[in-house]
Formats: sequence, structure tokens, C-alpha cells
Amino acid sequence: MLGVFLGCNRPDSGINQNSPVINPPLVNGNYPKTPFLFAISTEGKRPVKWSAEGLPRGLDLDASTGIISGSYGYEEQDAIDFASWGIDLLKYDYWRTTLDIRNAWLLDVYNAGSNSIMQILDMNAPLADYAGPGHWNDPDMLVVGIDTSKTTVVNRAGAKGCTIEEYRSHMSLWCLMAAPLLAGNDIRNMNENVREILMNSEIIAVNQDPLGKQAKRIRDDGDAEVFAKPLSDGSWAVGLLNRNDSENKNIRIDWKELGINGERQIRDLWKHEDLGRFSDYFGSSVAPHQCVVVRIFNK
Repeated sequence: MLGVFLGCNRPDSGINQNSPVINPPLVNGNYPKTPFLFAISTEGKRPVKWSAEGLPRGLDLDASTGIISGSYGYEEQDAIDFASWGIDLLKYDYWRTTLDIRNAWLLDVYNAGSNSIMQILDMNAPLADYAGPGHWNDPDMLVVGIDTSKTTVVNRAGAKGCTIEEYRSHMSLWCLMAAPLLAGNDIRNMNENVREILMNSEIIAVNQDPLGKQAKRIRDDGDAEVFAKPLSDGSWAVGLLNRNDSENKNIRIDWKELGINGERQIRDLWKHEDLGRFSDYFGSSVAPHQCVVVRIFNK
């Protein structure tokens, strides 16, 4: 049984004919075993502000309308309904780990209107142990190639877009973190640089690997960071990130940090090149705001 208390904050303390009157609720939904929506209409003086106690997880109340809605536990039925309406893509923000993303590499503060790629990375990276098949950490959509001339939410709060290198790093980090990938740009109008980023099959394969592990930030040396993600074939995807604004950084990954040894084949997933066989470690000079991504193959 669902126990819910609905409250209405009346604009005046006395009871008179102008006070809000709660009318019988309207219950909508495809019964049985489907999500539901209560619409409680009111009459009388405005504004009316609704409150609720005892709502189970997955239900939300709109304080201005008195509408309770929710889909928790009925996702499959919802998906069937959406498909019947001609919708071919659903992004379900059940496990969003951060606030909405902005089209920027780094902004001054992190709040409801200002959250850049780097700030979201720092919020999502520590949650690696909570990610896996069926419960992915969602750091919000990709902003790769979003037109900065458009007046959209992602371009607010001082967000002025990113360089191609920064967008490439954004894609790299989201794929390493096993994040749901949703392109936020206009895919009808992509230049070749944006297309190359979003359609890099080797990077996407890291994201979609069936082992389902999120990369962990195994080293943080200030501006130089190392992310490592184990893959289902025994190989590793490793990201070498340089957060410095102006200087190249020499960043390396030691085999002992991954619990491996011996000689290993290395492939650069952005250059699409085999780099050769390396023993004990791999290192690279990483440009400002670049994330070099390599795959370290099993013996």
C-alpha cells in the first residue's frame, strides 16, 4: 500500500471560500503494473504550494501543481510506451552523479549553473567502485562540438566552448569512466574534427567493454593524472591527462600500478597506431589539456 500525505500551504490563515479547495485526485496510467500520475486539482485563491510526505523512492512532487509522478520500478513499461509513440532514444537520469554540464573545460566554481568538464570529472572519478553493468555513473552528456553561438543552457555561466583537443579529452575521459554516451551537438552539422571524435571506434570500444569497469584515477600528481580501466580481454585502457594550461607534461604508467609485468604491446587509440612493445612502463609527452589514451595488451 502506498502511504502519501499531501499538504497545501494556503496563502491565508483563515478558512473562507477563497481558500484553496482540494478536489478529488485524477489518476492516470495504464493499469496494472504501470507508472502512475496523480493530478490533484485545486480551486480558490492562488498561489498554492504543495508538499508531500511518505513518497517512495522514484516519485516526485511538483510543488506548484500538486502533480506526483514517477516511473521507478516500471522502466520496461515506460520504454514500451515511449517506443509506441515513435521515440527511438531514452536517456534515463536515474543515476546522475553531477549537476548539468556546461560547454567549458574549466569554470571558476561548481554550482547549479556552472559545472565544467574538469569539475564534473572530479565529482565522478571517485565513484568508480559504484559503476557496473546495470548501474552506470552518469556524469551527463557530451558537449563535443556544440555550437557556442546558440543560446542554450550548456553555453551559459561563462561557458565559451572548448578546443578540439579539449573535446577529444572530454570524449576520452567519458569513455574511460564507462559513462553513458549521448551526443549533445547537432549531428546534422558536424565538421570532420567533431565527427572524428564522436565516431572513434577504438575509444568507443573502451566505453562499451562488457567487463563494465569504470576507470580509476590511480595517480594524481597535480596537473598530471593517470586513469586506468581493465578490459574484458585482459588488456588495459590507460588515460594520461595533462590539466596544465600551458606546459607539456611527461606522464608515465608503471606496470606495477596495474599489477602486470613483462613486455606489453601498446596502441595509441587516437592515432590508431601500434607504438611497439614496452617493458615495465610506458610514458608520453602530453600537451596542455590533452588526454593520451593507450591500450596495453595482454602478453
